[in-house]
This record gives sequence, structure tokens and C-alpha cells, in this order.
Amino acid sequence: MMLRHVYRKSSTGEYWGKFRQSGRVRQVPLGTRDRQIARRKLDQLAEGCEAEQLGLPGRSAGLLLVNHLADFLASKRGLRRDSMYVYNLEHSLSRLFRECGWMRLGDLAAPRFEAWRAGQSALNPKTINDYLAALRHFCRWCMDQGRLGRDPFSKVSPLRREGVDSSVRALSRAEFGDLLGVAEDRALVYLLAAVTGLRRSEINALRVGDFHLSDLPPHVLVRASTTKDGRMIRLELPGDLVSPLRAQVERCGMGGAPFACPSMRIFRRDLAAAGIADGDSAGRRVVFHSLRHSCSTWLADMGVPPAVHAALMRHRDPRLSLKVYTDPARLEKSSWLNRLDFSHHLPRVSGPGVASADAAGRGREVAQKPVDIGGGRDLTLGDGDCLDLANNWGTRIRT
Repeated sequence: MMLRHVYRKSSTGEYWGKFRQSGRVRQVPLGTRDRQIARRKLDQLAEGCEAEQLGLPGRSAGLLLVNHLADFLASKRGLRRDSMYVYNLEHSLSRLFRECGWMRLGDLAAPRFEAWRAGQSALNPKTINDYLAALRHFCRWCMDQGRLGRDPFSKVSPLRREGVDSSVRALSRAEFGDLLGVAEDRALVYLLAAVTGLRRSEINALRVGDFHLSDLPPHVLVRASTTKDGRMIRLELPGDLVSPLRAQVERCGMGGAPFACPSMRIFRRDLAAAGIADGDSAGRRVVFHSLRHSCSTWLADMGVPPAVHAALMRHRDPRLSLKVYTDPARLEKSSWLNRLDFSHHLPRVSGPGVASADAAGRGREVAQKPVDIGGGRDLTLGDGDCLDLANNWGTRIRT
């Protein structure tokens, strides 16, 4: 026998229900201010869960999964979740329901998911784990709503991700310079993404009024309704970007959207023109989000303190900046090693070619030139690399 109890929340005036199932107390919103209606709704939810626990078709089990999914997505929109986040949930769950042949809650089963997962050779482990996470999130919501008695996937372990911590790879400084060289009118949006770490959706949502280029320091306000975590962000801008940004904003006019990120088709075309492969041997891809990873990698390579690094990347936990968003393969480790000068401890060796080799080794750091991008940050380019943007924006990033 399950214990049932309804109570009113003082903050909203609506009733919630509490009942015990399998030793666990569940609390669910009932969406009404009428005690009698709340009691009936709680009885229906509890009886449905009890029937499912006994292997009988409960009231909620008769609904199609698409109906439960629609309610689930509506609850996320009601919480003002990011539209892309809701879209990804809908896409992942709809695909799973379709390809696994699930029609109702009672059809959900771990063996069927594991069989589906085993056949997804084209998906990388991170993507498959995202499908599992979406599925478990949906099941937990159904449990909290009293629609499902237990999570059928609670014992399913995510796939191990060997080798790398991300399916996205960063660009090296030289690659980024090559990309800017072929991007034409898209170079400014690529540069804005790379030096601020702004995401595609955040850039697309920017409006003219968000740019405060005459303030000291110049900055852009990223509205809370457009950010991933729902917080308003004040991002200081590198000094060298102010002039081209001002020109772009003035061309757009008040209330307009200064930037529209290029489609992946155009982005891949730019990568090909720059001679940049869109994947590597580890299965990592170069996508627009790679520019954010590049920003994090360059900050780590410059030795920026972890707390500052996390603040610039807008991560609450510095470990996320270093572990996920920093690409170890793109860190210029040799230039840091060359700063450990132990030459006075080593025996002198003479002979043909020794002097030139020694000079080449110790000269790497000298051969690289810092590119001032403002805000106390710089990019480091090797000889011959120059981010010359004068033709596009009427300005030059100083080398």
C-alpha cells in the first residue's frame, strides 16, 4: 500500500502530491489549486506507478511516447531552457524512439538501447553518451511526474572515451591565420568567436545595442536570454577589434543583428580553401565550436592563470576549461621547454652543424612574434604569419 498526501505550496498556491513507491518518496506538481482535484490526480498517478511496478498497464502507459515527449519538451521550454538545448533533446529522443521501435513507456528497455548503440559505428563515444544522457533525463522526468515507476536505463554504463576528452579539436595559431586569410567578409565573425569564446547561438543573437564600443574598456553585453547558463555576460573586447566592430555595427543600423555565423557548409568550404582538414586520426572534427576550443587552448598556452582562464571562458569550474576545452595536441610545448635554459650545465660540443642546430632550437621562441589582441592577451605567430586584415576592415593587427 502506497502512502499518499497532497499539500499546498505557499509560494504558488498550487497543490503538490507526495507518495511512496518502492521505498522512495516521490513529490510531483499537480497543477491545481483545488484540493479535491489534486487528490484525484495524485490517486491516478500513484495507481499508474503501482500498476507498472506490478507489470500491469497503468494509465500513463497507455499514452504514446510522443505525447510524453511533447510534455517533457514543454516543461523545458517553461523553464526557459536554451532553444538549441531543447532542439537537441527532441532530435535525440525522437531518433531513439523511432530506431529502437519504442511506442509507449512500457517499451523502454536497456537491451534494445544497447543493441542500437552497438550498431552506431559512425557515431563517436561522446555523441552516443549524449543520447544515453538525454534518454535518462527523460526517464527521470517521467518518474518525477509519476508516469514511470523506475529508470530502465539506470544500469547502462556510458561508453569509455579513450585518448581525448573532446570530439572537437582546436586550431593552431597558424591554421587560424590561414582561415582568416581566405574567409573574406566572414573573417570578422571568426575572429570575434576565437578571441572571445562566444558560441554560435550567442553571436547570432547579438544586436547593435549590445555593443558598447565607446566605453572604457569597450565591451559587449551578452543577454541572459541568449547564454547557455542563463546569465548576462559582460565581455571586454580586444582593442584591435573595436574599429572593425564599430564599422560593422554602423553598417547594420539600430536594432539590427551585426553578425550571422556562416553555415557549416560555408565553414567547411573555408577550411578546405585554407588547407585545413576537418577531422583528424582520433576522430575529432573541426566545427564552428572549435574556435571556442581554440581560444581556450591559446589562453592555456600563454600561461594564463586558471582562474582568469575560466573567467574568460565563462566556466564556473576551471577544470572544465583545462580538461575539455584545451587541446593538448595544439599546445606549443616545445617553446615552453626551450625556456628551461640549462646550457651552462651542459658540456660544450663543437663540430659542423652543431651551432646552427643549437641556434635553431633556442631561436624558436625568438622567431615567434606576439600579436597584440588587447585586454592583456596576445596570439603568437611564427615567422611569415601575419594577421593582416587591412584589406577587409581597414585596420591591422600589430605584429
